[in-house]
Amino acid sequence: MFESYNDVSHNFYNWCEILEELGGNGNYDDEIWELVRAHNHCPHLGNVRQAVILWNLESEIYALYPSAKVDFYINAIDSHLYINDNIISDMRDFRRITAQYEAENLAA
Repeated sequence: MFESYNDVSHNFYNWCEILEELGGNGNYDDEIWELVRAHNHCPHLGNVRQAVILWNLESEIYALYPSAKVDFYINAIDSHLYINDNIISDMRDFRRITAQYEAENLAA
């Protein structure tokens, strides 16, 4: 599904990888098309795709790390994901930021 989306952040595919690693189902086409169909005019498809991925990613992150602060901004190629005010561009960033939660879980 994630092969060729135009006009999205260069981090989009990395966010998809993180989502899949966290257990996302990998098929969001129905969710994307439901959102597109709800508009009178065709919305920016890249933004809809990013929104669906980031909403699902946010949900998975909160399920694993309830005290994490997740935020994102969507505007075509200028879209960003943050955890605890740190930008998340790839799996390395994600692991670096969530390592503190993993350590807390092991200590508990």
